[in-house]
Amino acid sequence: MRLSPCLLAAFTALLPALAQTPIRGEAEYRAALARAQTEGKPLFVYVWTGYSPQCQHVQREVLPSPEAQAALAGCVAISVQIHTETKLEIRENRLLARRWNLSVFPTFLMLGPDGREKKRREEILHTGAELAEWVK
Repeated sequence: MRLSPCLLAAFTALLPALAQTPIRGEAEYRAALARAQTEGKPLFVYVWTGYSPQCQHVQREVLPSPEAQAALAGCVAISVQIHTETKLEIRENRLLARRWNLSVFPTFLMLGPDGREKKRREEILHTGAELAEWVK
């Protein structure tokens, strides 16, 4: 099947947004890291909880913004949900949070293609422009 150039461009533009779908556990994290290595890009990790108003703001307003999407296009972007909206722990993701020694949410991490932490932010980024500035 061959996609039209317009449809292909629209799908390509959605890739960063699709990458915001929460991963689940070590295997999916390793797959994202392998993709970052293959593409020679940093790995952007957004760690969040479903019950936090700050995390919900980032999910609804910040990540989908044009500024954030443009900045994340240069990264492999994943999100790691630690707790559900009803505060149930997602065990396999909590193990990832422990790997990075996280206890504050939201947390933003930028990892090199080798998996080493380059920088972190353990507080909310309020706008897409603020996230884009942090990603630089």
